[in-house]
Amino acid sequence: MAEPPPGWHRPIFAIVFVWLAACTTSPAQALRMVEVNVPSWPTRGSTVKLECLYDLENDPLYSVKWYKDQQEFFRFLPRDRPAKRVFKVKGLTVNVSATSAISSAPSHCFLFHFQKRGHVSNY
Repeated sequence: MAEPPPGWHRPIFAIVFVWLAACTTSPAQALRMVEVNVPSWPTRGSTVKLECLYDLENDPLYSVKWYKDQQEFFRFLPRDRPAKRVFKVKGLTVNVSATSAISSAPSHCFLFHFQKRGHVSNY
């Protein structure tokens, strides 16, 4: 009977290690995005409502962040004080008093004024 090549056990050890690590750690938790409502073409200077609907599946919310042209302009972290934070982005004004960061319904609504076109996203 032929002998196995030297080092044959290393791949098996790696597979067993990965399997043990997967069995002993809890699954990754994330929120489930239900819907994101962002106007496609806002009029310059108009007030626009952004809405993010999600399902936390009984987990606490960590954060909600909004971006325009890859620049963060609004952040909500419930554990921070203050929980709402606005970042300056050219051509954008956020009305913090008109934002509702959390409610009994699973949603986040943000109102702000657009002064130029750009891509708005939520992560």
